[in-house]
Amino acid sequence: MINNIENKIEANISVLDGILMIFKASERVSEITIRNCFRHAGFNNAIPQQTVQGEQKEDIRFPNINEYVNFDNDVLTSEPLSDQEIISS
Repeated sequence: MINNIENKIEANISVLDGILMIFKASERVSEITIRNCFRHAGFNNAIPQQTVQGEQKEDIRFPNINEYVNFDNDVLTSEPLSDQEIISS
């Protein structure tokens, strides 16, 4: 494959071949290399952990299945048709 690229010979690569090449390449990258890349890009501790004293957990109420299914029943998704438009279609 590399020889084909270096010699400017066209290579037929399927999607599966591409996925397998990416997978094999990702297995060769060490964790240290990935950490160094992220640090070099400025992502080291980019999101500081903040703790707020006295913070209370919010009670989250999950909808039942009927509330979930019928949540957007009142939302218009199309323009109402007149009787004439219904007849002509």
